[in-house]
Amino acid sequence: MCFGSENIKDANEISLLTDDKSLWSLKSLNQPLDYLKIGLFDLWVCNDDRKPTNPNLLMVPKSNGFELVAIDHAYTFSTLPYNDLRPHLQMSWNESILLTDQALHIASLNGSAVADMQSYFYQNVDKCKQEYPDILQSIEECLKLTIPEKTYLEQFLFDQQRIDNTFAGFLERLTQ
Repeated sequence: MCFGSENIKDANEISLLTDDKSLWSLKSLNQPLDYLKIGLFDLWVCNDDRKPTNPNLLMVPKSNGFELVAIDHAYTFSTLPYNDLRPHLQMSWNESILLTDQALHIASLNGSAVADMQSYFYQNVDKCKQEYPDILQSIEECLKLTIPEKTYLEQFLFDQQRIDNTFAGFLERLTQ
């Protein structure tokens, strides 16, 4: 449907989140909560491609540390057809970058900020819901979604119980 390409000067891809080097690198993030925000986003959209063995993250050096850039969102919605999306679907934690020592380390250093992410998450989901018609219109020509597919996608993304369960699981995992 689309292809995005940008040359990000001096960016380095994180190839694995299970080694000591990646833990050291993540300690030098200028916005460490971005790592958790990306993981929370992945849970919400069931992006089963970003995982500890394939993080799809770039680290970009900045004057005050590194900036984290998420790449490759091709396997969202658990790679299911839109007609198969149902609100009860949740992403497996076994595939999440949140199931890493790095996530727990960042959460432990930013405990109150993790709990405060609830308003961040709900505000952004609400913003997506408000902009959903415009988003659909912008991808309409490429995806040619049927009315039922649009409905399934909307019900999946904006089901309140699913949203609540997603955040509760996120919070439970990171504040153990």
